[in-house]
Amino acid sequence: MIKAKSNNESSSINKWKISIICIVYDVLMIYYELLNNALVGIVSALFAMYLFYLFSMKTNLFQALFYLMIIFIPTSFVSIIGTSYSEFPLTWFTLLTISLFLMVVFKGRLNKIYLLLIIFFAAFCSITLFRVENLSDAFKQILTIFLFLFSFSIGEYLKKFRSERFIKEMNFLYIMSVIGFSLQVLMQRFYILNTGKEIGHYTIYGVGRITYGGLMNDFSFTTLYIATGAMLLLVLYFEEKRIKFYQLILLEILLIYSILIVNSRTGLYVFLILASFYIIKKFITGNVKALVIVMIVVVSLPYIFNYVMLSRGGQALLDGSGRIDNYLYALDVFSNHIFLGAGFGLNNLYLTTGAGAPHNFFIQYLAQAGLVGTLLLVSNLVILFRKNINKTNNNRWIIYTVLFGSMFIPDIVSSRFLSVTIIMVIISSQSNESEVKSIAKV
Repeated sequence: MIKAKSNNESSSINKWKISIICIVYDVLMIYYELLNNALVGIVSALFAMYLFYLFSMKTNLFQALFYLMIIFIPTSFVSIIGTSYSEFPLTWFTLLTISLFLMVVFKGRLNKIYLLLIIFFAAFCSITLFRVENLSDAFKQILTIFLFLFSFSIGEYLKKFRSERFIKEMNFLYIMSVIGFSLQVLMQRFYILNTGKEIGHYTIYGVGRITYGGLMNDFSFTTLYIATGAMLLLVLYFEEKRIKFYQLILLEILLIYSILIVNSRTGLYVFLILASFYIIKKFITGNVKALVIVMIVVVSLPYIFNYVMLSRGGQALLDGSGRIDNYLYALDVFSNHIFLGAGFGLNNLYLTTGAGAPHNFFIQYLAQAGLVGTLLLVSNLVILFRKNINKTNNNRWIIYTVLFGSMFIPDIVSSRFLSVTIIMVIISSQSNESEVKSIAKV
């Protein structure tokens, strides 16, 4: 049995050893489709067990599993048996999330409000299932939404282990996972260009736009994931001085370059807007390094925007790519199903609207879940902000990045990293007596 360890222990995880192992795993996994499924499943299982062993030597069981959640984001669309998620929808990320939630349940430490919202949402789903044509499609999306809902309760429980070391380690691992994923995208591009064979999520559009998504199944939230790492790097440099200036610049160049390679604008634009706001705010308060970064950004922007236009066949920088029409289709569905929506399942939504999921969190769920379902989902985020978002919580910037981006991309809940960022924000928030009392036994 693994013994729980105190947060006061001086020993920490071997971050660099773990980082090298994780980055190598992430990069090599881009080739999983070329290998035997059983071999991929066995290697992934051994990878998970070895890292769990390393983590459990320095942390408690709950922290070790959460660290694994962070690490498995880049490969969270590969199943535990080495196939794609669409073929077998159980991944290591999903398994870890469910395991952590069940452990919190068995500990009897669920937050009452989050528990009630889960129960109400489950009841809501049972009603809406009668409104869809494809039940398996609806169940698949509902499972993804429940993983999102579980993250709030997991975060509240993990906050009891809050310490400077815990926060420092999870932030480090998150950045390493983003770096590993960025290198995975670059390896994918290198292989395709040199062999002509497709691996990973890859598409060529009619306007000459070529996109590389690594192992994630949507290009927009692929770039948004990288943007969260870029934003976290910036915050850690200014707020906690955990990295040196030259390291910040080199890593930001790597991440921004990988976003450009993915060739989806959402993550890039969201990062540029939030980072500009953050850096200008730092400059106003007298931070000289912020001025240097502003100058670098000003010089780089014309080249970045020129690359974006050329890589998209001359498309205007602010072209909506059909988003407005999709919004209108979805709002029309909402107007006909105001309270309960048209039902879950992205394929079911396509049958109803003739279009994919709207590139907007609120419009998508208004169409699928109506006012009732959307209110239940948004209530979790409202509680999150009221309890955990304040000026002392540096990790609030990554949730800002995700939620801002969710206004322009489809089905953000299925992105996986949304759940992890929610947990990270909750862990990073300052505990107080009233919050501790609110986590009661049920």
